[in-house]
Order: sequence, then structure tokens, then C-alpha cells
Amino acid sequence: MSFHNTVLSQILKMFPRLEFEKLTNTHDGKRRSDAFSRWSQFTALAVGQIGGRHSLRDIEATLASQPKQQYHLGSQTIKRTTFSRSNEKLDYL
Repeated sequence: MSFHNTVLSQILKMFPRLEFEKLTNTHDGKRRSDAFSRWSQFTALAVGQIGGRHSLRDIEATLASQPKQQYHLGSQTIKRTTFSRSNEKLDYL
């Protein structure tokens, strides 16, 4: 079975993951290894923006319906409460 890149993965390739991680470490510092990653938050917000999603529940349901694609994007599984708290409490820089 062949693998085809999704449109979302092609868009996310415009943001080099290594550079993204360097910036998050610079501005956010070290975080727990089991903490919700900034990359997962970014991919979830990108899915919401590109897909025209209207709520956190809608974004969570969209990502939960495609777990293999979420794995290939390098994103963790996302729960609505964790996503909500990260958007509320984490600094946007």
C-alpha cells in the first residue's frame, strides 16, 4: 500500500519542525516529556483553521477520526480539556 501526503502535511512542511522546536525551546523552555507539545497544539490549530472548524470539540473529533494521519504529522492524541487549557494558559510566543 502506497503512502500519499495529505494537503495538511504538505502545508505543515512549510514550517520546518526542527526550527519550530528550537523556537519553542527558546521561548517556552524545557517542559515535561509527557506534556502536551507545542507542535501538537500547532497542528490542531492548523486543522481548525484550514478545515473551518468552529469549536474545540469539532477539532478534536476531526483529529480523532484520522489517527494514522495524526501519527504521520508527528502529533500526539489530543483531548479537548488539554487542548482548551493549553490555549488558555500557554503564552502565544
